[in-house]
Amino acid sequence: MTTQNLKRKKINNHLTDRKRTRPSKDSAIIKSLSTKQKNSYTEEALRQSEERYRTLVEESFDGIWIQKEFKIAFANRRLYEMLGYEEGELEGLDHWLVYHSDYQALTRGRADARMRGESVPSTYEVKFLRKDGSSFWGEIHAKAITLRGEPGVQVWARDISERKHADETLRAERERFLTLSENAPFGMVMIDQGGNFRYMNPKFRELFGYDLRDIPDGKTWFRKAYPDPTYRHEVIEAWINDLKSSKPGEKRSGVFKAFCKDGTERIVNFISVQLERGEQLMVCEDITERKRIEEVLRESEERYRTLFEGSKDAVYITGQEGKFIGVNPAFLELFGYSKEELNLLSAQDTYINPLDRYRFRQEIEQKGFVRDYEVKLRKKDGTEIDCLLTSSIRRDNDGSIMGYQGIIRDITAHKRSEQEMAALQEQFRQSQKMEAVGRLGGGIAHDFNNLLTIIKGYSQLSLLDLKENDPLWGNIQEIQKATQRATDLTRQLLAFSRRQILDLKVLDLNTLLKDLDKMLRRIIGEDIELTTLLTENLGRAKIDPGQFEQMILNLAVNARDAMPSGGKLTIETANVVLDGEYARTHVSVTPGPYVRLSVSDTGVGIPLKVKEKVFEPFFTTKEKG
Repeated sequence: MTTQNLKRKKINNHLTDRKRTRPSKDSAIIKSLSTKQKNSYTEEALRQSEERYRTLVEESFDGIWIQKEFKIAFANRRLYEMLGYEEGELEGLDHWLVYHSDYQALTRGRADARMRGESVPSTYEVKFLRKDGSSFWGEIHAKAITLRGEPGVQVWARDISERKHADETLRAERERFLTLSENAPFGMVMIDQGGNFRYMNPKFRELFGYDLRDIPDGKTWFRKAYPDPTYRHEVIEAWINDLKSSKPGEKRSGVFKAFCKDGTERIVNFISVQLERGEQLMVCEDITERKRIEEVLRESEERYRTLFEGSKDAVYITGQEGKFIGVNPAFLELFGYSKEELNLLSAQDTYINPLDRYRFRQEIEQKGFVRDYEVKLRKKDGTEIDCLLTSSIRRDNDGSIMGYQGIIRDITAHKRSEQEMAALQEQFRQSQKMEAVGRLGGGIAHDFNNLLTIIKGYSQLSLLDLKENDPLWGNIQEIQKATQRATDLTRQLLAFSRRQILDLKVLDLNTLLKDLDKMLRRIIGEDIELTTLLTENLGRAKIDPGQFEQMILNLAVNARDAMPSGGKLTIETANVVLDGEYARTHVSVTPGPYVRLSVSDTGVGIPLKVKEKVFEPFFTTKEKG
């Protein structure tokens, strides 16, 4: 039994005894004791209530303080922890000193208004100031109270630094998202759970021409972007299937043709991302041009494959060491191998002279390509063939040589034709020389025949007057024999021109002309102005440099003679392409790129009669001597 109970029992016993002996006086005593007992119960209840309140205040996760006349009258343990003060340091401190300087005026003003009974926000966010000078974000809830009959304010303070940090992070993320989306090179749309379009970036508007007023929701989008009902149904079905099977954060893509506001059709790659809160981010990339390029590339590859397979020339691809990687049917037909047999061979096995292969590699690795490289190759049956190789290097990503690819053209028949043509040209050249000599010989023979006719006539007349035994008879007969031999000689007169072998070289005409510049100026003299107009990057020509120089010098001399009083001589070079029309009107010309040399002067020109004889052998307009 507790002391209190014992005390109560004793009091009760005492009251019973007193009641028996002194009724009136005892009644007064009992009444007094009863009042004291009630007061004791009230005090105990109040003490327990205060103890519970203090426990709640001290164990609260929020900082709590009571301020009276703007000073802190009470602060709980959590507030000390939040602000970094030692116990007892907060009591008596001006309440606004716990706030950051940016918020002191605000909190003081609201405290004044609250004390005056005015209506002010009870909950708001502020920055608190710790004892060490650092600050943190907090949320306060203030309430006016009466403390011992005087007005006061009770304040609850909660540290919301983590929430503010999360809010700031979210805000920064949103800003980053907006920055990225506003400047993104692809369209972006944010769609909520109800299918409403909540955001549309500039690229989307630029791509399709629509804005949020045109397309408020997905239903409108599908109707406008896919006007054909059948195709629209296919697109919607594809999206629904993706949405059903996709998880938050998972990307799904689909390529569809969508119509823009201006009626143009684009091929678009749509990438959909399902977000955690049921929203959907849709990214749109215009791949119309890429698809067009892919189609062009596909067609190009198809054409290449058609050319590769259908080319009459042999086409090959080899590794760096000559191992065959791929060949076309014409290659197999030309060399007589099967694909299986070719897999066991390398390119050098087809060369008759290994030195040709070595030179080929040297040239192609130096230039990166070879064009019309003439070489003799061997077929499977040992037959030698003359070929032209046009090849280029295959390189990998770092630029190193992977191998070679090119075309082989069989020119065996062409070479044979060239040889036959060379023989015919030689015969034609000889016939031209004979024609020239014939012209000269004809003129000489005519004069000789006139003289020989007189000699013959007089010798025959002399023989008529002589007898055979006359001593002069024999002399005159000798004269006749000599005359006959001379006659035969005139009929067989030949002039043999010097045979000249062409020394053809691939040269730059500009270089040759620059080398001739000084000589030309000396030949034409100071009265004639020499102008050379030489095209840059002039193509190279296969010529005999000696004949070229002689031709230029002859033209310069002719120009000088045509301008006795001075003038202008112009020499020009240019790259030209001769077409089929030109080739049809000029003998021995095939269409293609050429180098043109033009020589012009301001002379008197060539009379028509002289032009007709320009190409006659030994014809000249120069005076004798």
